[in-house]
Amino acid sequence: MRALFAPIALSACNPPAVDTADTEAPIEACQPVIQPVEISWSACDVSSGSGDNAAECAWVDMPMFHCEPDDGRTLEVAVKRYRSSDDAPAQVWFLQGGPGGSGLDILQTMGSSIAGTGYDFYVIDHRGVGESTRISCPDQEWWGSDEGAAITAEEAIACAPDLLAEWGETLEAITTTESAADVAVLAESTRHEGQEVYLWGGSYGTYIGHRALQVAPETFDGAVLEGVVPPEFSFHDAALFHESNAQKVLQDCAEDAGCAARLGDDPWAFAVDVIDRVRAGTHCTDLNVALDVRTTLLFSTYYRPWNEILPALLYRLDRCSAQDRAAWAVADGVVQGFVGGVVDWPLNWHVKLSELYSPALPSAEELDAWADDCHICFPRGGEVLDVIEAWPTYPRDGWYGQFAAYDGPLLLLQGELDPASPPEKAQAMGEHFTGPNQHYLLFEHSAHNVRGGAPSSSGWDCGSWNYEQFMDDPTASLDSSCMGRLEPLDFDGDPSTNEYFLGTTDAWGD
Repeated sequence: MRALFAPIALSACNPPAVDTADTEAPIEACQPVIQPVEISWSACDVSSGSGDNAAECAWVDMPMFHCEPDDGRTLEVAVKRYRSSDDAPAQVWFLQGGPGGSGLDILQTMGSSIAGTGYDFYVIDHRGVGESTRISCPDQEWWGSDEGAAITAEEAIACAPDLLAEWGETLEAITTTESAADVAVLAESTRHEGQEVYLWGGSYGTYIGHRALQVAPETFDGAVLEGVVPPEFSFHDAALFHESNAQKVLQDCAEDAGCAARLGDDPWAFAVDVIDRVRAGTHCTDLNVALDVRTTLLFSTYYRPWNEILPALLYRLDRCSAQDRAAWAVADGVVQGFVGGVVDWPLNWHVKLSELYSPALPSAEELDAWADDCHICFPRGGEVLDVIEAWPTYPRDGWYGQFAAYDGPLLLLQGELDPASPPEKAQAMGEHFTGPNQHYLLFEHSAHNVRGGAPSSSGWDCGSWNYEQFMDDPTASLDSSCMGRLEPLDFDGDPSTNEYFLGTTDAWGD
């Protein structure tokens, strides 16, 4: 298959052990019925508002519960496709992350890059998201609320009674398993005889993609999962693995002459010192930002080349000139937009609280301590326990925590410096899927994006190279020799990234 690059959306240490004995045992897993449905397509834009009219869109009535497809209850799922021909040999389904990212947005960002590839491309807004039947918290998502479109823990607690009153028990239809079954049903409804079906998932899209391989392995002829989330994943120790990842980036800084000249022989100690002084209110008191500086620093590490400017952000925070404060104001605005706009937050909370926090969690005091002690992190602490108690979560089903019985071609792309799905957790997938044509590739210096975030001295992106080989022939051997020629981080930064994130092409501002 000819390949293309699709941007990922839109989440390393040894924390104290958590008792993972199920305090709430998963309900028995039923087998979703993968039963084709009728789809009525109409012309629409590949890029929203462009007037290109080159794609097709549909709003499909899907069974509310795929284990009971004939009980009459339905909800609407939005899907968009770009078709290359009536007899394309394969279709590719791109699964967005988040949870809560709009799949339709992926196709909009591709634009003309998918033309001429020879394959059909499909995207979906998972149930609960975007243009599909959506769960919402109107008051809390209002732009004038505490964090705009983003929903704070306090806002989630306030929304919960209204959400339960509106949905009742049918809120249990908004799950990873039901969304994964939607993908399989739609693929079986759209494929023509002999057409192969491939999955690509990024971030949470890997989690939902793996669930699709669990519930309907026979539907898919291959899958690429990038930024791998294993089937038993928990955000409870996020502050710790965020911190550990930042330490890895700054260790690379220590080995770079220009970076070490500015941050010293121990860049992590430099980071701890300046962040502690800012948090104590004794340094850079004129810094005018809305977010906790730790959050902005964390999100600078999400993607490469974003992560190349982490040391410069710390250096500027320490120097704190008027120019530096202006650069920080730009970074603060970028991260506010990223956090608030990348996902539908009601669905994000719903899935995370229901199955992406460990069944047995540390105490609120321990979670608070982790959040308070971290320096480069998203500092969410014990308040999440209050949200879990208030929110109408759905029960984990029997698919949770299990690996798919899937022996087909599989490519797992993982960044060593991924703060959202750290390799220490992702490696469980690599250790399990070791069959023929199944590959787990760990990319040094890459973050949450491997394709487009793994430059090599060969002159091409190594992540994209491996992806393209796999998609061209998933049963062929991979030439992954470029992984021995990966370029280290460039802490002077990419000029266009510097301009976007800091408002200047000069990362350090010297």
